[in-house]
Amino acid sequence: KQVGNCRLCNTFCEGDTCAICADEGRDPTRLMIVQMPADVASMEAARCHDGLYFVLMGQVSAAQEVDLHQIALEKLADRLSGSPVAEIIIATSFTAEGDATAYILSELLKGQPYKVSRLARGMPVGSELEYVDAGTLAQAVYERQMLQEGKTP
Repeated sequence: KQVGNCRLCNTFCEGDTCAICADEGRDPTRLMIVQMPADVASMEAARCHDGLYFVLMGQVSAAQEVDLHQIALEKLADRLSGSPVAEIIIATSFTAEGDATAYILSELLKGQPYKVSRLARGMPVGSELEYVDAGTLAQAVYERQMLQEGKTP
């Protein structure tokens, strides 16, 4: 069979629609935007997302001269048009390019009726504080989760 792109999520598949998009058990109201098909495989292996995906097939990169027109933003707009999506999770890499892509996506989605979030940055499971780089440590502190609200005296 010939490999093409899924008409809904833009990942590689051997037909019109990939197996994930065809799965009626998936939550159609939650859409995770990733950069590449390998990112879908990683999320599926982690079993942490029961919604659908959209694959950009790249990221914005000044160094590689990849701009907005070379990632699948028009296909994303088509995907969202008339869909039941209520929540969008931006799952781009935590690199300068991934951050730029996430920023552009968040700006494009401003004013739209979607709940929009981005994956949290933080420390890897099992890591020791002394071995974590300063940027990761600072981001983990910045994005910490509250366990209990204190009482004001």
